[in-house]
Amino acid sequence: MQKFGLAVVGLLVGLSALPSSGFSQTGDGTTCTVVDPTGTPLNIRATPNGRIVATVANRQNVLVLDSKVDSRGRKWVFINVQRQNRAIGGWVLDRFLRCPA
Repeated sequence: MQKFGLAVVGLLVGLSALPSSGFSQTGDGTTCTVVDPTGTPLNIRATPNGRIVATVANRQNVLVLDSKVDSRGRKWVFINVQRQNRAIGGWVLDRFLRCPA
């Protein structure tokens, strides 16, 4: 029961970082795979192009919850990834993800 409770709390913390306005909601919770061609872990950021809060390895699955296009025309997506019974949420460039068509 304690592990489940921690996972739920972690998910809620990650989701609390979702923006409330000015963003287009995807709403579908698509599962995508990290495909960074550099082979280095992909940076997860607090805001689009903001400070790095975590990283995620290539070939790991992530849940896409939101998206935004920045002033340079780059598409950022808000992802959630499970790590050791806690959810981590943040922004990554969509070009480093492979999602179902």
